[in-house]
Amino acid sequence: MITGASGMLGTALIDAFSEEVRVIAVSRQSVYEKPGVCRIIEDISRANVATQIVQENRPDVVIHCAAIVDLDHCEDNYQEAFDLHVESTRELGNSLNTYGGHLVYISTDSVFDGSEVGLYTENDSAHPLNSYAKTKLEGEVSARVCQNCTIIRTNIFGWSRAEKLSFAEWLIKSLVCQKRLNMFTDVYYTPIHVSHLAEIINKIVTEEVFGLYHVPGSDMVSKYDFAIILAKIFNLSDEPICRSSIDSSQLKVRRPKNMALAPEKIEQRLEVQMPGVQEGINLLKEQYHSGWLEKIKSRRIGSEYKFWEKNNVEI
Repeated sequence: MITGASGMLGTALIDAFSEEVRVIAVSRQSVYEKPGVCRIIEDISRANVATQIVQENRPDVVIHCAAIVDLDHCEDNYQEAFDLHVESTRELGNSLNTYGGHLVYISTDSVFDGSEVGLYTENDSAHPLNSYAKTKLEGEVSARVCQNCTIIRTNIFGWSRAEKLSFAEWLIKSLVCQKRLNMFTDVYYTPIHVSHLAEIINKIVTEEVFGLYHVPGSDMVSKYDFAIILAKIFNLSDEPICRSSIDSSQLKVRRPKNMALAPEKIEQRLEVQMPGVQEGINLLKEQYHSGWLEKIKSRRIGSEYKFWEKNNVEI
């Protein structure tokens, strides 16, 4: 069972699992339909809804992706964020305990305050700076009520099937339109392509890996670095990309300057090498040209896609 199944990670997980096992996709709205996938339209942040769904379907594994990722919204609506990130997680964990099910809780790299230099490990203390990160960290505590629990901290990029552009899509759209981009040179993270993360989660579930794991990409980059690399791989001019500092931004919610995660623990446990930023962006480009992305490409990019065709912009 996948919660938040209409989101970027949720839809990638549907692709990763649905060919091998029966998938129950739970979301508040229906966006991505796939043959053989059971769709449940429900809001699991409502009291007892998560418990009821688990009791009725008895999934072997629940991958809890559902989250409110809008930081401003979480800051203004703390109880709503708490209900989804903390209470629904506790309900899922307690329900799965009744028959030994496995809970995979998707957390975030922003649980750290960013004061450290270098990569954060699973042993470093978390100090969240905002309501989103605080409730996600409290959700980790709730997840641990489940006897068979995996907590994953990560930061993803990729194509979204929802109406709102993902970070990578926003960058591509802005570069194509030659729109000025003020990108932070002092905010660092370790992003991983959502499809690569879905593959790792498949391994975690298959091998029944429990505990807390950082599942990042292998490269520590700034937001500015990421934009420059993306522009190069997509054959777009990086002229619109300007250096900026988060200190001079007008952001409402405090954010950490360093969210970079160390991958060694998960690499050793699964005997894998985590992919880097270039590998992830190359996959992003491959997916752009692939058949399954065609509808997203024309609908999501809209006039900008026509601009590429008209001007023979090869990406």
